[in-house]
This record gives sequence, C-alpha cells and structure tokens, in this order.
Amino acid sequence: GPPRGAGSFLGSSIAGRFVIGVMAIKRLVVMGAPIAHSRSPYIFAELFRQYAMRDAVYYQLYADGSASIPLLFDGLGLYGANVTSPLKGTAFASVNWVSGSAKALGAVNTIVNRDGALYGYNTDPIGVLGALRQLAIDPSRKRCYVLGAGGAAAAVVCALVRLGARPTIVNRTHARSLALAGRLGASAMRSEEITPIPGDLLFSCLPPGSDLPTWDWNAFSWLFDSVYYASPLEPVASVHSLPRCGAQEWLYWQAVAAFKIFFRGESD
Repeated sequence: GPPRGAGSFLGSSIAGRFVIGVMAIKRLVVMGAPIAHSRSPYIFAELFRQYAMRDAVYYQLYADGSASIPLLFDGLGLYGANVTSPLKGTAFASVNWVSGSAKALGAVNTIVNRDGALYGYNTDPIGVLGALRQLAIDPSRKRCYVLGAGGAAAAVVCALVRLGARPTIVNRTHARSLALAGRLGASAMRSEEITPIPGDLLFSCLPPGSDLPTWDWNAFSWLFDSVYYASPLEPVASVHSLPRCGAQEWLYWQAVAAFKIFFRGESD
C-alpha cells in the first residue's frame, strides 16, 4: 500500500534538496551518537568522485534521539541519511515505509526522502554479504558462530541465512540467543557447549569490554569483527595469527548499497 502518512510532515520542504544557482544539491548525512568516528563521509566522498557527482553533499550529524528524525529531515532539508547507534530502532518507527530487510531486523539504517515521504531500508546484511563475497567465502559449507544477540548480530545472521548457512548464536544471555535464532531461522548454543573445529567461521558482534569464550581460537579460519575500535577480539588477534575481516569492510559494502538506494532507486 502507500507509505504511511506520505507528505504529512515534509510537504513544505523541497524534498531534501537545496539550490545553488541552477543546481539542486542533495543533502545526505550519517546520523547517530557518537558520530565523529564515522568513516561514511570518506566513503561517500570517494563514490561521488568515482561517479563525477556534483549534486550531492554528505556530512556527519550528531543526533541522540532528542530531535525526531522527521523533524531533522524537514528542518535540515535532507534527501537521505545513514543511521547508526542509537537511532536504528527509532528510525524504524519514524519512516513512512520500510523494506523487507528492515522489517525482518526491526531496524532501519538507510533513509531516503522521496517526494516528502521517508523510506527506510537496512543495508547491514549486504555489508556482511559483500565482505564474504570479496573473500570468496561460502559460509554454507562451514560452521558459523555469531557472538552477540543485538542488532549487528541480527544483521549477520540474516546475511548468513540468505547464503544458505545455519549460523549458531552465542550470547551471555542464552534467552536472547534463543529468541533471535527463532526469529531469523538460526540455532543457539551456550559457549561451553561448543568445541570449534578447523575451518569454522567466527562473527563477533560484541561491544568493547565484552568477555570472550574460552575456546581454541586457532580452529577458526576467519574472524569477522563488527566494531571499529577497542574490539574484544584484539587480545585474540595479537596472540593468534588468524585472518581477520574488520568492520571497515562491512561498512564499505553497506555504504555502497545505500548509495545505490539513494541514487539508483535500488532496494536492499
């Protein structure tokens, strides 16, 4: 059906564009709190350069939820936004329409303003898919363990299930693992029930300061990390010489997907 409340709160704006001379410039942001560490502006600057785009600008916007997302779009004349912590759930409830991936995850990380209506998407699973494809890894042929049961873990599980894998979720609160597994078609186990074997893949979605299971880390063929700094995997990586894929790779591919949504009308 039509988007919820389309045009109800943005009708007086110019749908995310402001004019310099005769050129309509599309304003885009990455919003969240904290936000200064975000690499998204650099990625989009490079994409704008590659495609010789002069009609778009992209910058960071500190937003902690005290101002509503529709109000920010309206007041700042935004065309699009990438959304990070702590706003993904808020974004899901703030847009007029949500994509299938966003519905499955209950979170939105990409918003585009189309004629006064806000459309929400979630490109986080595509970030994981892109990293796996770049490394030529087929997770359906390997045992995959996902540490954590929050939003990042949900995106990883969603991506792995799309590729035919049946990931196992491991979280300190086992009830959360079971709930996420049941919702996304995965399985859940306690860390003490798991004995990694050579070739297994590990996807860590734990925040800084989290405790790690007491596993044989040398069994894993790859470590995938969802955080940029102070990762719980740092001590492991410093001791064990294991291939590691960091959050930068995930961010790049989800940003490329967001770029296609913004400027080519593609979906997630």
